[in-house]
Amino acid sequence: MLVERLRREASLARTSLGYAPSLIIDVDGTVIAGDDDDSALVDTVDNRVDADIADDVVAVVREGLSNAARHARAASVQVRVSVLGYGPTGRVVVDVEDDGAGVDPSVTRRSGLANLAARARRHGGTFAIGVNERGQGSLMSWQVPLT
Repeated sequence: MLVERLRREASLARTSLGYAPSLIIDVDGTVIAGDDDDSALVDTVDNRVDADIADDVVAVVREGLSNAARHARAASVQVRVSVLGYGPTGRVVVDVEDDGAGVDPSVTRRSGLANLAARARRHGGTFAIGVNERGQGSLMSWQVPLT
């Protein structure tokens, strides 16, 4: 189950971050609640996101949290996974945002980020990383079509 796997990644990241990251999972704008899930929404996630894409979503979340822990010196990190629509017009979006140091332009070795971009391209999607909307910290955004 994708929701369970994402929660596990967020829980594991707590050790390296020193605090629990915020994890928000939504389906068409409806947020899946904490431990007392709406099982219908959890099932919807699994029904809409195929196993290959789900594996990549988990890898993207893992890498985003790892980057925040290693480089951002952030006080908070938010992961948002959104499943929007159905089939060929639907998409899954993963945003990892922190309030840390932002992306260091002097760092040229970015194999983890290159891997995320390749995962997005493989599914006909996009990947970007840059300064978040507040201008402090970074926003990593990855999205792919559901089919």
